[in-house]
Amino acid sequence: MDQDGIPTLMPDAAQPGTAGPGVMIGNFELQTVLGRGGMGEVWKAWDQEGDRPVVIKLVPPELQRADEEMARVRDTFRRIHALQHQHICPLYLLSKDPRFGWYLVMKFIDGQTLSAYRATYAARHGAFPVQQVVKVLRPVAEALDYAHRNKVIHRDIKPKNILVVGDAEDVQVVDFGLAAEIRTTVSRCTRVQMDTSGTRPYMAPEQWKGQIQDAATDQYALAATAYELLAGHLPFESDDFDILRACVLSDPPEPIEGVAESVNRALLIGLAKQRSERFPSCGQFIQAMQGPPAQPRVQAAGPTQRTNSIGMKMVRLAAGEFWMGSDESPEELVRLFPNTKAEWYRWEQPRHRVKLTRPFEIGRYPVTVREFRAFVEDAGYKTDEETGGGGYEWKLNPDLDWRKPGFAQQDGHPMVLISWNDAIAYCKWLSRKEGTEYRLPTEAEWEYASRAGTTTRFCFGDDFEQLGEYGWYHKHSGGGTHPVGQKKPNAWGLYDMHGNVWEWCADYWDENYYKQFVKKLAVDPTGPAGGSGRVLRGGSWADRAGSCRAAFRNWDAPSNRYGGLGFRLARTVS
Repeated sequence: MDQDGIPTLMPDAAQPGTAGPGVMIGNFELQTVLGRGGMGEVWKAWDQEGDRPVVIKLVPPELQRADEEMARVRDTFRRIHALQHQHICPLYLLSKDPRFGWYLVMKFIDGQTLSAYRATYAARHGAFPVQQVVKVLRPVAEALDYAHRNKVIHRDIKPKNILVVGDAEDVQVVDFGLAAEIRTTVSRCTRVQMDTSGTRPYMAPEQWKGQIQDAATDQYALAATAYELLAGHLPFESDDFDILRACVLSDPPEPIEGVAESVNRALLIGLAKQRSERFPSCGQFIQAMQGPPAQPRVQAAGPTQRTNSIGMKMVRLAAGEFWMGSDESPEELVRLFPNTKAEWYRWEQPRHRVKLTRPFEIGRYPVTVREFRAFVEDAGYKTDEETGGGGYEWKLNPDLDWRKPGFAQQDGHPMVLISWNDAIAYCKWLSRKEGTEYRLPTEAEWEYASRAGTTTRFCFGDDFEQLGEYGWYHKHSGGGTHPVGQKKPNAWGLYDMHGNVWEWCADYWDENYYKQFVKKLAVDPTGPAGGSGRVLRGGSWADRAGSCRAAFRNWDAPSNRYGGLGFRLARTVS
């Protein structure tokens, strides 16, 4: 048996066998047939060794007789078997039986298809509203984005491949990629035209054309599913192959009556004919489905943005929920972003749901040299070292001090050489000056602001090659900071959330802090009760792309200073 659980010492050709209740295939006793079709027979079975129900899929005979095609299926299984996500139905085993040949074993999900769930829900409530669509499809989008980051696409997203447990307490994506591969290979073996990489009404234009498929292809199918849940029918329907193909390739979908314009706009983008015109991720499509009221947004004027007495711009963010941390394996992250230890990436896990119940303001930029000078000139600030007997006086231009950053700093640059204690002293000074409480953001607030409604590695998506458009990091920083606001902002109008300077958070540091939230919602988390370090976020001009991701966590002693340490202010609002 190889490392993927595929036996290697079985007969090359299967002997004829008749499947039926009570028949044993390996350690699995067949119980009830669940379906028969072009992909072979599907059975509910009992795993005698694992003492649990499972699903058995018998690979079609015509595919089993084609060694080259079967090798493709085995390779696809290896990649999907490695996926570990709470909303992806696990594939346990691909094995070979002397009588029945190749078969697939997967987890049995005691739920109903999304199609059946929609019918039940609509009958009970009279409709299937947008918020329910978002509720059931958000886990699907998260599963897809996770798979896409691991270079796997599903190719056949549709309601029948989404299982809902209870009243949407859990949602599972099944047949992840393997069903489409089996369908495609059977088509090649038999030379019979099938929907080779999807189910026709959910297939993106590139699938109909036989072009390259990628993450955006799954997003199209997800958008078609969302459209069907809301409208009660698919965006394009016809029994005629040619008519359906022409509509998918050329016609825009009709707007759905009775839903918000923002929802129809999100569907239109998700169903765009060109892959490049769709959202950067499935998660961003779902976020757009919620519409403007569901997320903070920046306006040219009004309560979402203000400027304080020293000219600092603050952006108001609404309360909300988001996924904090990362679900990517540390080993994969090390492969993508070397020069960082795998254990550091484990600090981001487990990924967990966070609810922030209060709106807050956060600086549009990190605190600048100009803004910090106002503090020094007004307060004559001397650091904690002096208070503690060290006798060191903080200076704006520390040319004679070993702490000098080694690069030019002008008014518009983010302030560096800032310890956590310095940042707290600044907050206290500005709070007294303005009669309102300024503070450092909590770690949860910082990541919420950085993500701006996304679930990807960066605020703009997963492709770190785009990082240079949004932040300064080691690849192009030139060995120092740059004036704030020169790169693109995130969707909520915040600049320099990736790179330029590390930013202090209020929380004490604990590398295991996330573990307590495995099975419960984190509500307004403020970090551990104590510790010797404080949290840092965002990466700096000296760091590589992996350290500038939204989920990456770092820390330092509260008295330390160096040329990559800065901060950004927050303020609680009613």
